[in-house]
This record gives sequence, C-alpha cells and structure tokens, in this order.
Amino acid sequence: MIYFYQFILQVIWILKPFFKYLPHEKVKYFFKNEGQIKKTSRFESHPIWIHASSGEIEYAKPLIREIKKHYPHLSLLVTHTSLSSEKSIRELDVEAWGVAPLDSPQDIKKFLEIWKPRACLIARTDLWPQTILELHRKKIPIYLFSATFSQGSKKISFFSRKILESVLTFITKVYFVSSADQKICQFYFPSLKGEVLGDTRYDQVLFRLREAPPIKIPHADKILIAGSTWEEDEQVIIPAFEKLQKRNWKFILVPHEISASHLNGIRNRMKNTTLKYHFYSQGLKSFSWETCDVLIIDQVGLLASLYSEAHIAFIGGSFKRQVHSVMEALATLSPVVVGPFYLNNREALEFKDLGFVSVVHSTSDFVTTVEKWEAHLIEMKPELLRQIQLRQGTTEKMMKSLKSEGLFD
Repeated sequence: MIYFYQFILQVIWILKPFFKYLPHEKVKYFFKNEGQIKKTSRFESHPIWIHASSGEIEYAKPLIREIKKHYPHLSLLVTHTSLSSEKSIRELDVEAWGVAPLDSPQDIKKFLEIWKPRACLIARTDLWPQTILELHRKKIPIYLFSATFSQGSKKISFFSRKILESVLTFITKVYFVSSADQKICQFYFPSLKGEVLGDTRYDQVLFRLREAPPIKIPHADKILIAGSTWEEDEQVIIPAFEKLQKRNWKFILVPHEISASHLNGIRNRMKNTTLKYHFYSQGLKSFSWETCDVLIIDQVGLLASLYSEAHIAFIGGSFKRQVHSVMEALATLSPVVVGPFYLNNREALEFKDLGFVSVVHSTSDFVTTVEKWEAHLIEMKPELLRQIQLRQGTTEKMMKSLKSEGLFD
C-alpha cells in the first residue's frame, strides 16, 4: 500500500505547478508556499524541527517556550500546512518557520538536505509516511507528542492504516494523551513504542489565561458567556437569554466572526426580544449591568480574558457543525454548555462524563441546564479545579523525557 501512496504522490508532484491555481484557498495556499522557510539571523545548523499542522500549533507552543527557556542556543524550525496558522507561527520566537514540504521523496529529501534537523517532533497525529521514511533513512529521531488515536479516526481507517503501518515502526517514541489512546494505537500498531504523558494544550491554555490582559467588566452575581458563536448558535441561545433574564442572569456574547452582516444579524435578533444590549466598541464607560442585559464583543482577541468574568460558559459552533475549544472556559472553572455537535472535541466528551459539560438541543434545554446548575456553581469549582490541575504539567514531563533521550545534547 505504501507503494500506491508513493505513486499518487509522484502524480501530485508532477502536477504541482497547476495546484497553485486551484480555486480552493487552502490547497492553493499550500502549493504556493510548500517548502518555503524563512529564517532569522540567529539560525544555526541542525535545528530541532517541530511540525504542527493548522490548529495543532497550540499543542506545540508550550514545548517551544520550554525549549527556548532552557536551551536558548538551539535553533528551532517550525512548519505548518495551513493559512489559518500562519499568523500564529509568525509570532513565535523561533529561528526558522514556514510551510512544510509536500510529502514526496524529492521534496522531503531536498528539505532534509538543506535544513539537516537533529530531530523531528510532530504534534498530535499529523503523520506523513514519506517524511517518516526519509527521516528514518537519515537516522533522525522522530517523536510524536500529544498523540490521540480514537475509534473512528481517519488514521486508523483501513486505507490509512495500511499505508502507515509500514513506516510507523520508524517513530522513535510516542507521547500519548491518555492510556485509552495508547491502547487503541497499539492495538492497530503494536510495534509503536511510547508512554502516556497527557496533553500539552492544557499548559498552553493555562498560559494564555495567565497572560491575557484583564478586561474591567462591571461585576454581576450571575454572568453567562457565549464564546465563538455562529448564527445557528444565536438562534437558540438569544431566546434563552431572554428567559434567563428573569432570573437576573447577565450575558457576554462573543461572536466567532465580527463582520457587519453577522453583527447586524445579532442586532436584529436582539430587537425581537426584551433584552437590552451594548456593543463593546461603544466603550465601557457608558456600560452598566443595571441598564443592559447583554454585552456584545465586536472586537477580536478578547475571549480568553473574558472567560474569567463568567460563571457559566456556552461554546459556539456546537449548533452549527462542530464545537470550538471548551478548554479555556473549563480552565477558568466555568461549567460549559454545548449544542449537539460536540463529538469532535475530546475535552467536551471527557468533561461531559465528569459532569462539567452539558449537551443541550434546544432553547428550553439550555434554560433548564442553567437553572439546574446555578444553585451548585460554588460547590462544583473545587472538583473542576482538581481535574484541571491533574492535566497540567505535560510539557515539563515531556522535556524530561526528551532530555533523557539525548535530544538537547
């Protein structure tokens, strides 16, 4: 099966010049930029190569910080594959960064010859067979971290499994998120060596919350924040706001997009209720919970700071297609409400079983959940704090393991 995969990649390699003109933005971005790396004057040879596709960069950030803190003399080369992660990559304090090469023999060999990495660290499960094979041939160690393998994952589908099983034996070590991930992975790939360390993203979330600049929102006894919402979410939650208003709840609404059309849609929906609202861009000097029920955040980059102001959180995307991250809200010790589309998020699944995430399907479900929770919010916090604390510190454990592997020598 690996030979079939290599044949397909050869065809793609031949057609590569044409792919950059395709109308699909993500495909076009990758083929216009693949293999292109920018470097600073600090760059020195034999970097540690860290690859994190798209949102997986959030799992790599705490590791990058720890390496730079303890081994500032080592150069880091960070690659990604998606336009959505470019801004985040550019902001990192690393010596080289850019889009990963196409997973073809020609491109990978050329990439390794130019950059000569001492090791490759791959976030989550972004496994590229030819890359792994070429790294092995160059005797470059490969580490997979914050690794997850759930039932139904594309990585363990028949086709992917047959391609990967011939090269996964070359991975030096896997750092699994949980024993369940390890068990599933080693059932399908028994030769893989690894250990359970946890999820580095918890360290990143807690770092972001610590570093987020405070926003002085007036105090209210009961605040519910709705983060990263879409129109499909707002159709359900805004009527719920109106019902909960009678129980003296106040609301912070943070739309995922702040386009004029989206904000106008929210404004029109609010006009059909008794809710009084205020836009953040109008300033907080004129804002008071005595005269307002809903604070609408029409500015990006504030959500992490605002979670700590709330007592309960709703996470958007869960009435549209897939829920956004629930980690930030949980880390501020707020129980979380989500809609029916939450199965994409392992933390939502995990904390649902623990009783800190509730799944709702309608406005009435939403209201019932908040009413049920409001009398128990204080007593829920100690156990939620304990669960969050159990999950932090993965990056430190991983650094110790990598040091014992000789990565930083």
